[in-house]
Amino acid sequence: MWRKQGTAVVSVASTSGAVLAFLVARYLARPWAEARLAGLTQVSLAQYTWASWLGMLPGTFAYVYLGGAGKAAIDAAGNGEVQPAQLVIWGLGAVATLGAAKLISSAAADAIEAAKGEHGDV
Repeated sequence: MWRKQGTAVVSVASTSGAVLAFLVARYLARPWAEARLAGLTQVSLAQYTWASWLGMLPGTFAYVYLGGAGKAAIDAAGNGEVQPAQLVIWGLGAVATLGAAKLISSAAADAIEAAKGEHGDV
């Protein structure tokens, strides 16, 4: 249960931070930046929020899972109740989580590169 709650809390917090940074850049820093740069992004807040949330979710899940698994391992070791099978399952879960995060981030990077090719400047 703690994994779901932890993932939800971290996901909301990280996306909120990204959205706040977007809003600062768009509305507070934009006049300064436009005077010095051309072609600032026209990405909407909704698109940015959605993409930020999806982009950060795999890493968020991985960090929460690994933190929870580490805590569970420490708690179990403190009680002398660690079974070798538990360690194997936690290890496989960690490797699977990191592998999924890598696959998703690679797919996202490929999609960004493809979009740059289609639109010139994203």
